[in-house]
Amino acid sequence: MALVVDEHGSPAGIVTLEDLVEEVVGEIRDAHDTPIDELHRLGDNRFVASGLLRLDRLTDATGCEIDDGDYTTVGGFVMHRLGSVPKPGASIEHQGWLFRVRRMSGPRVETIDVIRSTNTSTTNATEPTEKANQASP
Repeated sequence: MALVVDEHGSPAGIVTLEDLVEEVVGEIRDAHDTPIDELHRLGDNRFVASGLLRLDRLTDATGCEIDDGDYTTVGGFVMHRLGSVPKPGASIEHQGWLFRVRRMSGPRVETIDVIRSTNTSTTNATEPTEKANQASP
């Protein structure tokens, strides 16, 4: 176990041996982890994803490529793009895919609808459209 400090010498977190191994080999599930149903296929190009779903797993399942950033999960990506903690119904578009927040658990995105847009002619792959952070009534 190691204590991580920031550039000011303030504690920023703790790193365990499991954290280091997971960075090399990927997620390790053990007896203490609760099982997470991360991705459900609802039909052609329609999914419900856990907000905790890692981006590499989303890409493997859907083909939707998301660039690296200050996020590692689908929920983190959506929050980053919206610029705030979203409300259910908030959505963004990215490379022909619609990401719509389905359910929140406090400030954490619990589930997200991931839907391939049928009209990709209006979606710009490098400048996705971001829709309002407020859910419509």
